[in-house]
Amino acid sequence: MKFYRYDIVHYDHPHRSIKLYCTEYNLIKKTPCGYWINGKWGTDKRWVSATARKRFAYPTKKEARINFQARKQKYKRILKARLDETEESLRLIRKFKE
Repeated sequence: MKFYRYDIVHYDHPHRSIKLYCTEYNLIKKTPCGYWINGKWGTDKRWVSATARKRFAYPTKKEARINFQARKQKYKRILKARLDETEESLRLIRKFKE
């Protein structure tokens, strides 16, 4: 059985860009509550719940893609809130100077 997780990697050369990649994990052992998995090279051993809403890796690429999209949407909301806060603080400091 395989598990999958989508992530991005950042490249700085020759110009800044990102690439989407899918990491494949192998099942080591199934437990009553989940799975022990590890990466292709036998590294990154992790336990993954079989029932949790959010998991590190998923048994299908479709589920992994949906999780990746949800993680990035949440990250976008967090960054937007921080940007709004920063813009508001700059507005307040300009008002303070006047």
